[in-house]
Amino acid sequence: MAEKWKYIIKVHMLIVIMILTVSSVALAETETGSLPSMAELRLKVLTLNIHGGVNWYGEFDLEGLARFIESVNPDLVSLQEVDRVWSGRSRFQDIGAELANRLTMFYAFSSSLERNQGMYGNLILSRYPIVQSWSEKLPGTLETRSYVFCQVLIGGIRVNILNTHLGLSESERLLQAEEVIRFANQINGPLVVTGDFNGTKDDPAVASLTRIFRDLQQDSAWGEHGTFRLKDGNIGGRIDYILASPEFSLYHFEVVDNLLSDHLPLVAELGLWIEPFEVIRMNGENSGVF
Repeated sequence: MAEKWKYIIKVHMLIVIMILTVSSVALAETETGSLPSMAELRLKVLTLNIHGGVNWYGEFDLEGLARFIESVNPDLVSLQEVDRVWSGRSRFQDIGAELANRLTMFYAFSSSLERNQGMYGNLILSRYPIVQSWSEKLPGTLETRSYVFCQVLIGGIRVNILNTHLGLSESERLLQAEEVIRFANQINGPLVVTGDFNGTKDDPAVASLTRIFRDLQQDSAWGEHGTFRLKDGNIGGRIDYILASPEFSLYHFEVVDNLLSDHLPLVAELGLWIEPFEVIRMNGENSGVF
C-alpha cells in the first residue's frame, strides 16, 4: 500500500511540474511587458521497431534499449514488435510494463497477436499523462496487425499520437492505411502518426498516408535514408515513419545508426504553437483536481 501511495504522489508531482513548466513558457512576458499572442510547446518523438528486444547480434537486450531511450530523452515513444510475456526470444518478459517502469513513463498497448497469457503488438510510452487511449486490429487475412492511439496531456494541451505496424502484403497495407486514416479523421487536434509501414514512399499505403500527413523525414536532411538493416549489414529502404498533422513545426530529425534492432530509430523534435489563454484555462481545470 505504501508503494502505491508513493507512486501516486510521484505521478501528481510530475503533473504539477509539467503544468508549471509549460505555463511559464506560455505566460512569459515579451520585452514590452505584454503577454505573447502565441507560445510554443516542444515535443521529441522516437519510433523504433524493436524486434522483440533482440538486437542485431541476436541477443535480447532490454537494458540496452532502455538506456538508449533514456539518452534520447523523448516525450513520446512508439515501439513496434513488442513482446509481452510472448516468447522465449524475449525471455517471456513483459517488455511494455518493464520499459514503462524502468523509464518512469505512462504507456498504452495494442495487441496484434495473443496466445496463452502473452501478447505481441505496438507500444506507446509517454512522459506525460495519457488521458485517452484506443487500440484496434486492422483488416487483413495474413498476420494480424493493429494500431494504438493515445491522447496525452502536456501542460493542459492535448496532443494525439498513433502507432502502427502495417502488413507485408501491398493490398493489405492499403486497407490497413485506409482504416488508420478513417480513425484519424475522427480525431480533433494535433496528431503524430508513427510506425513501421513496411513500404517505401511510393507504396500505395504510404502514399495515402503522406497525402494527408507531413512526412517529416522527407522534409529533413535525411531524405530517403534507409531505416532497415539488411542481412548483410547494409542499410536497406525507408519503411519506418514519423508523420505529423500541419499544426506541427519540425526543428530536428535524425535516423540513428545503431544495432539495437534490425530497424533504425527515428527521432523528431517538433514544435506546436498554442494560444496562452488556452493553457491558463486548462491549467485552471487541472488545479482543481490535483
